[in-house]
Amino acid sequence: MGKLTEQETKIMRQGGFLVEGDAAALADPTIGHRLTQVLVKTGKARFVCAIQDVDHLSKAIAAGGDYIRDVALVSSVLDRWQSRAMGAPALPVCPGDPVIGEGGSI
Repeated sequence: MGKLTEQETKIMRQGGFLVEGDAAALADPTIGHRLTQVLVKTGKARFVCAIQDVDHLSKAIAAGGDYIRDVALVSSVLDRWQSRAMGAPALPVCPGDPVIGEGGSI
């Protein structure tokens, strides 16, 4: 995988919290993060969803009279990004998944 992108580095410096525009940037299908899981905290609830769903769900939450307090990457994503930043081999997404090396081979 290699080093972090500029967008990933920015979010890591923000402690994993997403600010205005970050979710839309990462949800871009060409980036490859649209299914990345985020924790969304509202005034009344907390839930985990794919980053591509944040915009739609925030509009639904606002229509229901609530608000979004913050949106942050889940800790497993932060761990993977931190490992990449330090040059460690890619970690499996789920326990039991194969680790894929730089050349795409297992």
